[in-house]
Amino acid sequence: MAQALEPASALVIGAVNVSAGERAIDVATGTGTAAPLAAARGAHVLGIDTEPELLALARGRASAGLDVKWVEGDAEALPVADEHADVALAVFVAMYAADHAAAARELVRVLAPRGRLVLAAWTPGSVMAAMGGVIAGSLPLPPPASGPPSQMG
Repeated sequence: MAQALEPASALVIGAVNVSAGERAIDVATGTGTAAPLAAARGAHVLGIDTEPELLALARGRASAGLDVKWVEGDAEALPVADEHADVALAVFVAMYAADHAAAARELVRVLAPRGRLVLAAWTPGSVMAAMGGVIAGSLPLPPPASGPPSQMG
C-alpha cells in the first residue's frame, strides 16, 4: 500500500512546497510514505501514528540519514506543541478520524503562523472509498464522538 501511495504523497509534498529547514508533521503517517519524502527535501519531520507496528515499519522503510522522528500519537490529540509545524501533512487520513472537528482543530493548533496544511482524501465513489465501505463492517467501531455529529466528513 505504501508504494501505491508514494506518487500521491510526492504530489502532496510538492504542492505544499516543503523546503529545507522547515518543521513538518505527517499525521497518521502509517508506514511512513510522506514523511521521508519531506525529509529528503531537508525538512525536520515528525511522523505521527497511533499504531506502534506501523511506526516500526516506517522506521524500517526510511532511508538512513533522513531527519525523521517517529512518534506515537493520535490525530485528535497531537503530541506536538502549539505552532510547532511550518507544514502539516494529512495524506489519506482525515476522513478516518473518529472526530473530524477535533482532528481539524489539532491540525490548525500545531501550525505556526503562516504555516501550510495539505489534506489528501479519497474521491467519493473511487475504488478506495468503495473498498472502505466493503470492509467497514469487519472493523472495530471507534468510540462515539462526544457532541453533535461532525459536518466535516
